[in-house]
Amino acid sequence: MPFETDADDTLLAKAGELRQAFHLNAVERDKQGGRPVDQIRLLKQSGLPSAQIAREYGGQGASWLTILRIVREFAKTDGSLAHLFGYHHLPLNLILFRGSAAQKEKWLTGSGTVRFVNLEVHDDELISSPDVPLTPWSSLTSLLQQSVLLNVFVGSAQGILEEGRNYTTTSSRPWIYSGVERHVDDPWIKRQYGDLYIRTLAAAELADKAARSLDAAYAEGPSLTAVDRGAAAINIATANVYAGEVGLAVSSEVFEVMGARSATTANGFDRFWRNVRTHTLHNPAEYKKRTVGTWLLTGEFPVPAIYR
Repeated sequence: MPFETDADDTLLAKAGELRQAFHLNAVERDKQGGRPVDQIRLLKQSGLPSAQIAREYGGQGASWLTILRIVREFAKTDGSLAHLFGYHHLPLNLILFRGSAAQKEKWLTGSGTVRFVNLEVHDDELISSPDVPLTPWSSLTSLLQQSVLLNVFVGSAQGILEEGRNYTTTSSRPWIYSGVERHVDDPWIKRQYGDLYIRTLAAAELADKAARSLDAAYAEGPSLTAVDRGAAAINIATANVYAGEVGLAVSSEVFEVMGARSATTANGFDRFWRNVRTHTLHNPAEYKKRTVGTWLLTGEFPVPAIYR
């Protein structure tokens, strides 16, 4: 099967099992909206939310490549849960990016609800101040955001392609003038699926390259240089643009090869396109293309800021 996870990676294998559980009622949950309480409970029980935390703080020290592949795995079924899992790591790392050494020692295992009433906050309890300029290290948050989203795009493309393949091989009917008895024997159908797969695979490869550059930047810690941060930003922007374009294209064009009945709301295939479309509108590719083009022509890296 295409886009299988690495069975030898215990974290990815666990993510694959969770994905199957999420898939059971993904279409119904998408229609109903609301909060995926049961799925969040399963996610917490899996231990995956703590996988990226350094071992000295009680985590498993997983790489960003692994975490982002988990995001991708969840997005094959539920882009919202994938987004939630990925963005969980932003506040998780905020203390590392902008906190002091003393603040990093203040942590608790477990999670729950905390309500603050008339709480007094002291200066030494503030993680950072808006007056403090960003450094290459403290500005990595925006690259994490972009990395999560681009993997939601890739996972969505992989997910709809897998579901489209299954639908095509079991439910699609050949066009009356195709000259074939089975839909899958139509040369045009084969060609279209081949094209969609190739583009999706290319997007996944770019996503992995971007994740590795994020890992390299993250490994430098507070000594991260502007050049190394900039190189990661370009790789991530490049992957984000292409993943978004592929996610939109695949989640739309696959209907052409599945057939008219596939577009009914009962199937829920449209959820992939809606998730990708929402995020690509919120996070326009046009400005990332300008960022990458500026670097290519002048060698200038983007100034660290939100979205870049």
